[in-house]
Amino acid sequence: MNREQRRQAERIARRGTRSTPQRENERNITHSLVAQALVRNRIMREVHSLRTNASLHAFTGNDAAHIADRMGRLLYTVAFAATAHGLNQTPEANILRGTANALSDIAASPAALETQRAAILAGLSAIDRLMPRLHEFSLAAGALELDQILMTRSFTTDDVALALQGRAAA
Repeated sequence: MNREQRRQAERIARRGTRSTPQRENERNITHSLVAQALVRNRIMREVHSLRTNASLHAFTGNDAAHIADRMGRLLYTVAFAATAHGLNQTPEANILRGTANALSDIAASPAALETQRAAILAGLSAIDRLMPRLHEFSLAAGALELDQILMTRSFTTDDVALALQGRAAA
């Protein structure tokens, strides 16, 4: 193929893919909305899985370390998202603080599980009341922040308190 034939082929190819700015913008919006929906779906699936796992162990589990881990992860994620939405001064946020203290007691002494079970269940109820008011991307930001904490050090009750104060814990 000579140079002129190549140019002509490129012009024909460009003509077929040429679009108006409006058409290009619609394509980007559609792609973006679909991508956002997929990401939201994945985030909410993971949060609901964590919530279900935490509640099952809170009601019937005897493995204090597992309960503290699952519930602590859920608690931090929701606390971070609640602060992002300005819900860190609500009664539910205060319950989250109390639940964080209960989880700290359980982590320090696994025998305290039975005495702290009511505080954990109250925390789960507070999370259930907060969840409809939280955006999926705020929950994702909380999960990412928690991952950053766990990559550098261990997770503590102070991290939940800092999240509810609106300060980065990492």
